[in-house]
Amino acid sequence: MFELGIETGGTKVNVIKFPDGAAGDFETLRIPKPGNLKSIGAKGLTSLFCEIIDLAQISDPSVVRVAVAISGMDTERDRFTVEDCLVAAGFNRANLLAENDAKLMLKLLLKLMLEGVRNEGLLHVAVLVLVAGTGSNCFGHYAGRDGHAGGHGYRIGDEASGFYIGRRAINEVQLIDEQQKLGKTGLTEALKEHFRIDSIDLIDDLVYPNDGMVPKDLIASFAPIVFEYAAKGDDSARLVVAEAVEGIERMILGVSRQLDVKKAICGLRGGIFRNQHCKALMLDPVSERLVAQDYSVSFKNLELPIDGVDPSVVAFRKVLST
Repeated sequence: MFELGIETGGTKVNVIKFPDGAAGDFETLRIPKPGNLKSIGAKGLTSLFCEIIDLAQISDPSVVRVAVAISGMDTERDRFTVEDCLVAAGFNRANLLAENDAKLMLKLLLKLMLEGVRNEGLLHVAVLVLVAGTGSNCFGHYAGRDGHAGGHGYRIGDEASGFYIGRRAINEVQLIDEQQKLGKTGLTEALKEHFRIDSIDLIDDLVYPNDGMVPKDLIASFAPIVFEYAAKGDDSARLVVAEAVEGIERMILGVSRQLDVKKAICGLRGGIFRNQHCKALMLDPVSERLVAQDYSVSFKNLELPIDGVDPSVVAFRKVLST
């Protein structure tokens, strides 16, 4: 049976085709556009699914079994909305598996633990998944209970996300440029160079374009530069990254408290965790802060291949095979 896995994020969409079923060979397609439910809405998501059908050359989507991991799908109501969008695009409701993107990775970690991949000392701890890409989110599971923190979108939070880091860095540059804060930062020239503007005043035109759409991916693209300057010791950049560290700490603590646990393994997913400075500037400080509060978290980077295969492929195979 032809099976399909669709993973959407704030700035890109990954489509994994399994022409002969999830256990067989696969082909990965990448679409450089947003797929977050909160950002593009039901109409935009339906249009995206129609585009995927054309791109994947699916002649009859009603017979295709499809699993989707959709960012911004946080409630049961959201799940029904996503399923309605898939049906509107031509898929059969009986063949659908819809999950939040972080929950899909949570299922993967749980399955790996149950299959004995984890060593004996980690078999009886909570499992968390922290997503930090353009947006951020955190889910957890332990002893039949689920926990969730963050994932409220760029208008409310998304702490530790690329968008949050980029936006706060822009804000810090503006505060210094307007002398609301005293000091200097290398981010000023870096910002002008990155966004190709001659004056800090012009950044507003990019952040508030005429079409009214907030360019989240453009703002998030500044985050790697913030990491670079933080690694060099720039005070403003380090302040922004420190705030992101606090955001990660709060999400992990929130989920851990909901699950009533002090020990967890936490899978990491999203572009933030691909940055070379992430461990030293974010994960190590988070671990130290958690240990100081008697919490122990072991991180596993789900951006790294599992036995040479992308974790998304592994996750979709396991979800589709159940």
